[in-house]
Amino acid sequence: MLIRRYDYEECESEGAEAMMAHLRKTFEDSSFPGTDLKATSSDASFKVASADDFSYTDPIDGSVSKKQGLYIKFEDGSRIIFRLSGTGSSGATVRLYVEKYSKNESEYGHDAQDGLKPLIEVALSVSKLKEYTKRDKPDVITVSCGATTIFVADYVVNVLVSRRVVHSNLMEMNKCPASL
Repeated sequence: MLIRRYDYEECESEGAEAMMAHLRKTFEDSSFPGTDLKATSSDASFKVASADDFSYTDPIDGSVSKKQGLYIKFEDGSRIIFRLSGTGSSGATVRLYVEKYSKNESEYGHDAQDGLKPLIEVALSVSKLKEYTKRDKPDVITVSCGATTIFVADYVVNVLVSRRVVHSNLMEMNKCPASL
């Protein structure tokens, strides 16, 4: 499984909220499930299995938090999730989570960015993220590396392991498996 999180920080709240509204409207269309969403740089496509708002039920008190983000699940098990936070006066953060599943062993060990590229293209296209946020790239990329998470921002890598933070430069990334 390949997982990445892309944070677009301090976006204009109005544009970020408009993007989420656009996605909700897209998801409400009964013809959206079953749609093939195509990558822009390859022949890869992903068939939508379902798409909706997700909610969280607290396991302790049973309270339900609604509208916690929007997701698209694809028939191959891959997912795209969009979350919006901090829509105050200083701007909003759009978080894009991309998860790809593959049973094709020939893909194992390849660079995760290459493996996720078609799904990222689909996410950017369906959300119109660039159009709504006026952002060309994320401010922070969070990489899952087994039980380790690596945050890439401003040429610094913070490796979180058992709640300890170790700072190193980008060259340290080669210590993770090639499947990042």
